[in-house]
Order: sequence, then C-alpha cells, then structure tokens
Amino acid sequence: MSQSINTIRLLQQSLQLSIKEGAFCIDATAGKGNDTLFLAKLAGDSGHVLAMDIQPAALEKTKELLNKNKMEHRVQLVLDGHENISQYAEPESVDCI
Repeated sequence: MSQSINTIRLLQQSLQLSIKEGAFCIDATAGKGNDTLFLAKLAGDSGHVLAMDIQPAALEKTKELLNKNKMEHRVQLVLDGHENISQYAEPESVDCI
C-alpha cells in the first residue's frame, strides 16, 4: 500500500528543521490560522509571527485559534495584503514567509 504525499506536511517537516526558537516568521495569508499557529509554536516564546490577511473574518478566526492555544502573545495580526509586506518587515529580517 503506498502513502500519498501531502505537500503541506512535507513543508511543515522542512520548516521544523529550519525554524528555531526566536525566529521571525510571516504568514502572508492567515486564513483560518492553522499555519499561523504552527509558526508560532516553532518561533517559541522569544520569537514573533506576523499574520496578514485582507479579510477581517480570517483574522478573527486566527485570533480565536491562537487564544484557544494560548499563543496570541507570539503573533501580531495585520489587516492588510501581502503586497504590503515591506511595510511590516525590514529586508532580510524574516526567517520564514
């Protein structure tokens, strides 16, 4: 029986190897918050995640998920599009987008 390849899972495994405590990560499309939460866990208490979305409802869902998992202190939620990412992060200051 063959296993199917899950692209998201492969990416997460790669990020787990490269993102360390204290990292600065950006989730450019927060959506339901699952990737934001994942990055917040990897960044740790000394890290920071910027989660962006153009939809207020997406940021609200993300906020709820972060609160439920007690990770809200690690994340800044921004109502804006990823095309404006340079307004929130200096060049070469981000460990993961």
